[in-house]
Amino acid sequence: MRKNLLKTITIVASLAVSVNVNAQDWHMVTNNGFPLGEGYIDSFDNKLVVANGEIGVWSTGNGTDWVKSDTGLTPVLAGCVSRVLFRYQDTLYTAKRLNPTSKPSLYASTDGTNWSLVSEITPSVATGSGNVTAIYRNNTTVIVSTGEGIYHSADNGLTWTASTFSSDIAIKWATPNSIVELNGAIYAATERNIIKSTDNGASWTSGFVRPSATAATFVFTGLVKNNNSLLATFDALYVGGVYRTSDNGATWENVVLSDNTNKVGTKFIQAINGIIFTGGESNYIAQSNDNGATWHSIKGTWYEADGVTVLNSERTFSFGIFNGNLYAISVSGVFTSGAPGTFPGGISESENKLAFSVFPNPAKETAMINHAPDNSSIKISDVTGKVVYSSLISNGQAIINTTDFVNGVYIIQVEKNGAAAHRKLVVNK
Repeated sequence: MRKNLLKTITIVASLAVSVNVNAQDWHMVTNNGFPLGEGYIDSFDNKLVVANGEIGVWSTGNGTDWVKSDTGLTPVLAGCVSRVLFRYQDTLYTAKRLNPTSKPSLYASTDGTNWSLVSEITPSVATGSGNVTAIYRNNTTVIVSTGEGIYHSADNGLTWTASTFSSDIAIKWATPNSIVELNGAIYAATERNIIKSTDNGASWTSGFVRPSATAATFVFTGLVKNNNSLLATFDALYVGGVYRTSDNGATWENVVLSDNTNKVGTKFIQAINGIIFTGGESNYIAQSNDNGATWHSIKGTWYEADGVTVLNSERTFSFGIFNGNLYAISVSGVFTSGAPGTFPGGISESENKLAFSVFPNPAKETAMINHAPDNSSIKISDVTGKVVYSSLISNGQAIINTTDFVNGVYIIQVEKNGAAAHRKLVVNK
């Protein structure tokens, strides 16, 4: 049977920034409860891959069926695989330790499933230095951050040298997945500084120090490159947000997210295909399609695989876009909200004119489309993007026979004259 989820769209105008805050439906797509928790998602080699320190590396080729993808990494002890992935050309990198007190090592994969050891990273202290928090590579230069400091390699990660830091840098390791390149320089976020290197990671200087007014509680939590800008998230005791620079770090501005965002600590930031995602306390998640100028809440409603609503939504740790759909890993598992579009869950003026309803929702044997424009087309796709139904609508209605649909989440698209509207459909027999 299919369950159809009718999306409720609320548009809120902000005087400070023009922001559409809209409800977003999220549906669990993990099997057997894994992967879940504080992991990092990336797409690679026609897979969606998750690195999670507690349960290792997992992947899916269709968005729903997840398998362990840690050949060459095993044995994996709890907390010993880094929550970090880095793509460079046809290679995906992660890191792990043999046990909680051993040195971290760098691993590489060309398929996201089979991993080979690149080298052991050799901090000056043999044990207790923590796992790798960030990886970066360009040509033969590889840079990693561990719980002890930052290390650089000029020979594809085979040998390592400890980086040096200017005297005003107190914390010498990067926040998770926060080493990026912009216009020939390399940047990283530490808890107190955005730091910069112009010699491939050999030495670092402070590029942006946390604001003194909130210094007691202020920590940087992430850093991304998007277009020709850098954006850094911060958390300052239940107050969070984003700083942005568009002049190679010379000046930074505090970007206003929305009337909700700055009331919560912001824990991470990602840039995927030009779209920026961030998340924080109170299960807040937001998206920007214009390099941080405006932000859109995509928190919405979260549903387990059986269609039961998840109480209090979900604390989210990372996003990924795979086969055109947006995915998030949270405390309970991996969820999808369908195609991101202009704003995931958002509604444009043209889409509003095509508004339609779906009933019943959830659906069993049939689902009825109502209030759709005459002579519009309807298309239904599963979470992998495969079209499972298509037809034309007459008299504003269509009855969909769902008896042959497998259980799961689907996206209904109604289109006319180049404009399209979307709704969710869930089938549960």
